[in-house]
Amino acid sequence: MTPIDTSSNDEPPMSFRLGSVSNDDPSEAGEISVHDPVAEIQGNAGTPGPEGFSAKDLIVRGTAPLVRPPPQKGPNETLIGSDDRTRIFDTDSAPWRMICSLSIRGSNGAGFVGTGWFAGPRTIITAGHCVHEAGLGGWAAQIEVRAGRNGQDEPFKKLTCKRFSTTDRWKTLRDPDYDYAAIHLDSNADEITNVTGWFSTAVMADPGLVRQRVNVSGYPVDKGTTNPKGSEQWFHASQVLTVTPLRLFYDVDTVAGQSGAPVWLDTDNGPRVVGIHAYGVGAAAHLGMTANSAPRITLAVLDVIKAWIQKP
Repeated sequence: MTPIDTSSNDEPPMSFRLGSVSNDDPSEAGEISVHDPVAEIQGNAGTPGPEGFSAKDLIVRGTAPLVRPPPQKGPNETLIGSDDRTRIFDTDSAPWRMICSLSIRGSNGAGFVGTGWFAGPRTIITAGHCVHEAGLGGWAAQIEVRAGRNGQDEPFKKLTCKRFSTTDRWKTLRDPDYDYAAIHLDSNADEITNVTGWFSTAVMADPGLVRQRVNVSGYPVDKGTTNPKGSEQWFHASQVLTVTPLRLFYDVDTVAGQSGAPVWLDTDNGPRVVGIHAYGVGAAAHLGMTANSAPRITLAVLDVIKAWIQKP
């Protein structure tokens, strides 16, 4: 496995190749299913809170097929056929409270909207272009994080963050396969994540992904009656159409602002993130298909995320 070099806006580049939790440890007994992760960083369910009404109605699993009409194309993300996204109102319940609205301010003063998700008590994972982008003037100057935001309703206090990491291949080459990043939180985030919990992050073999139903929820800029746009959480789920060694391709509806959203499998052991949403149909053109896509969680990516979580 080749290590992935990363950079942070507060330290020199580093190369991470750390161990990860794996279900093929010889000390572990039992047969391994294709639906078990090859390796994972285990999540945390947080503090029991209000029982949400939307998760049991919306979140899906399994391999049920779905036939959809032609897509409505956008520059970054895409509505595939009709817009089937659903607004989430009970954002103070799991797993929606683990998903964050990002208000991004560049060093050049430009403003953007993005999505992130808790991967640890002081770590949010998002798209690389949410923390480092030419349109931002390079590194973001600051990002305001609102967990479980629901329009004007903010069930958790706002966090203002100024420490970020991304991969060198994104920072220097704009390689979409490496377009992911971390937002590093201070100790004041603990009172939030103790309640919200965080997602498990998992490496799955190809048979555990292809045709599986995946879930995506984030903060699109095209939705909402509240101001600013991009402050409401919207969800959709559909199938993984195909995978490559570094990417997932799926026909889930997304729009700008949802970059960085978790792409997760629903499992008996809780939600497992298997990709970091970042792109629309343009990234799938070379495969001759209509699909949105995400950098896939691989063993190397998992090691990077684990190191980001461990970063002081």
